[in-house]
Amino acid sequence: MKHTTARIRFKAPFKQGSWQDVDISFEIPSQPSPKSMEKALVDCKTFKARLRGARRFHFLTQEALAELSGVSPASIKRYETAPASYPGRERIDKLAAALSCDPLWLLYG
Repeated sequence: MKHTTARIRFKAPFKQGSWQDVDISFEIPSQPSPKSMEKALVDCKTFKARLRGARRFHFLTQEALAELSGVSPASIKRYETAPASYPGRERIDKLAAALSCDPLWLLYG
């Protein structure tokens, strides 16, 4: 993932009546453009591709999605990698809620 360096400069109170220059630099992840995000999700032709695409759209790891949805990390990994592995209706609803998407889109596109 690409990163962007951000820099903040300001004056902060230092000692009684004096000010000090403060310069803070940090890296933040660069977000893909909305067009590339849209294309990534539109081109998802299978359940596992839609699940992976929606998870990446929200910048989630498999473990983070598991925690949000209540579905085990092993199950999410299986859904994203196995040739024909589909969760039941209850898990689809949990995953869709965690990913803020329609369960039918997640399952059928």
